[in-house]
Amino acid sequence: AGTPIAITIQAFNANGTPQTVGGIPITPQIVAGTSSGTFGSVTDNNDGTYSYNFTPTLVGTPVDIGITTNM
Repeated sequence: AGTPIAITIQAFNANGTPQTVGGIPITPQIVAGTSSGTFGSVTDNNDGTYSYNFTPTLVGTPVDIGITTNM
């Protein structure tokens, strides 16, 4: 397994304004590439940002990581 990578994302509303509160359930996922890895649990920072770790497990092509919301 590789070294965990810390990732923080910023949520935006439909008008493109950054959110300043938390509460959005999100799920990170690999959307492209042939490498694989695992995602740690998502932390809601209660300021419109969300943090999690990604740990690579299999080397392949670079990955794109996407987010889905569970609203």
